[in-house]
Amino acid sequence: MFGNTDKPVERIENDTFGIGLYVDGLCNFIVNCDSPMTISIQGDWGSGKTSMMNMIKERISDKVHPIWFNTWQFSQFQMQNELTISMLCALLSELDYSKDKVKKIVSFLGGAAKTAAGILTEMVAGGVAADKVTGAFEGGNIDFAEEVKNLKLKFQEAVNEKLDKTQKDRVVIFVDDLDRLQPSKAVELLEVLKVFLDCENCVYVLAVDYEVVTQGIKQKFGDMVGEQKGKSFFDKIIQLPFKMPVAQYDIFKYVTDQLSKMNVKADREDVKDYVDLISLSIGCNPRSMKRLFNTYLLLDIILQNTSFNKNRDIVRKLLFATICMQMEFDELYEYIVVNRNTLDGGMLVELTGDILSNDELKENLGIIDEGELTRISAFMKKFNDVLQLDDDEEISEEEIENLKEILSFSTVTSVNSTDNSQTTNELDWEYRYKNKDIAKIVNAKIKEATGFDFTVWQPRKNKSYRKISDIWGVVQLQSKNGVSFDFDYSLKTDYTSRITTLRLSLYYRKPSTESDFYSLFETSPVSYPCTKIAEGYSYENLFEFSDDKTEVAHSEISEIVCKAVKEIEAYINE
Repeated sequence: MFGNTDKPVERIENDTFGIGLYVDGLCNFIVNCDSPMTISIQGDWGSGKTSMMNMIKERISDKVHPIWFNTWQFSQFQMQNELTISMLCALLSELDYSKDKVKKIVSFLGGAAKTAAGILTEMVAGGVAADKVTGAFEGGNIDFAEEVKNLKLKFQEAVNEKLDKTQKDRVVIFVDDLDRLQPSKAVELLEVLKVFLDCENCVYVLAVDYEVVTQGIKQKFGDMVGEQKGKSFFDKIIQLPFKMPVAQYDIFKYVTDQLSKMNVKADREDVKDYVDLISLSIGCNPRSMKRLFNTYLLLDIILQNTSFNKNRDIVRKLLFATICMQMEFDELYEYIVVNRNTLDGGMLVELTGDILSNDELKENLGIIDEGELTRISAFMKKFNDVLQLDDDEEISEEEIENLKEILSFSTVTSVNSTDNSQTTNELDWEYRYKNKDIAKIVNAKIKEATGFDFTVWQPRKNKSYRKISDIWGVVQLQSKNGVSFDFDYSLKTDYTSRITTLRLSLYYRKPSTESDFYSLFETSPVSYPCTKIAEGYSYENLFEFSDDKTEVAHSEISEIVCKAVKEIEAYINE
């Protein structure tokens, strides 16, 4: 059998993350602390809170009387409104409290809840007198006020009787999955624990996240409740907060075991690469790592039936790195998948650079968060290392082809990835390559004639205002008085007519401003028809050519651009 279920760890011997030190410390505290005591086990979903509580329960069961209550199970089937009653009933039953007494308690709690609900409805409808509220709770065969007052005494009585029978000195109550409840219900349950069940010889161990509690307080009392009041509420309920030590998890052993199960050949350095990829992407959340290795296992099986079967061991680590990217950086993964037909080493190296200052790349990725962009840059440095088949720093064609092959089938496990055909079509790629070839020849001619070296740029995503087949040749210039500006030519193809059009632009570049630019260029320095725009001058539709005129176009475009460059240079010199 293979694959990883989401079943929590039951026994300390199955601990694969090396948290025994923390389990021992908590166990020692629980069996020796003063009571009543409430301990919170805090952490994100999937961080191992249930596993931690399971291991604690196993270690201390011979010293205390343990009780386990799963709030999520009791909140299903629209039962969450009776959740507190369900918990009281379950706890009293676990304490072997008299069934008749339990029934009586549940009966009056149920009656009190219904009475309170009825009064609330009347209050919302139009108000209700105070004496009616008092009368409602005093009427009938049960004195609700007195019963509620005595509830804590009855729970203490049940605890004492159980400890006398078992000859143990404390009851430890584990309350799991509190953070899966609606936040307001989680807060309500915490209030019940504090008001009615905070008894001598009782220790509560709660799986709850602090953020859920603060959200619940806002839901219950309104947004006017500040963060400090939320913290005060949490501090009043919880005497010992413990945060899952995810960052301290020893995942080296876990990764080694997983790779061994998959018969992946990996020495210590290889395992370290896998660990680094995890740390730089999804992090050490156990649930996320299980999903990661399940995905890896599936795609590795698919890999056997591809052309890579003979080189499977070589590309397995690259497959793992790609899955890490897919799971954690979906915008980055989508960006690379969409552009896989034009993927090259330059594109991958660009992603390891200073993305924060690369506005075009940020726009293509669709990410503005600086922290996320910094993480992407760090991850891609490791990704490119894993991509290497040799010791040099260059990314070869063979290495790019390996990645393209993996990308071709990895999308089956992506939640968000779209098929490449939805964003581009064959004509996009056809004209991308054609226009790029034209620009290479044109740039060489321009450099020979003027000495200016134009940089070629093409977008990597189709947008409403540009296509991936569009191309720009750009040169950065500066006047003698320090005004920075750019001059470029662009080629855009209309697929319907298969006509490509040439356009020139002249515009300012930071740190210069629009006013700096127009103080230098009061009139257009280029003798082509132009339009004055906010950033500078635009010279449109200067030349058009069809597919069969491509060779002629090389010379025509070069002459037009060279003429414009010389006119700009002469203007500046004057």
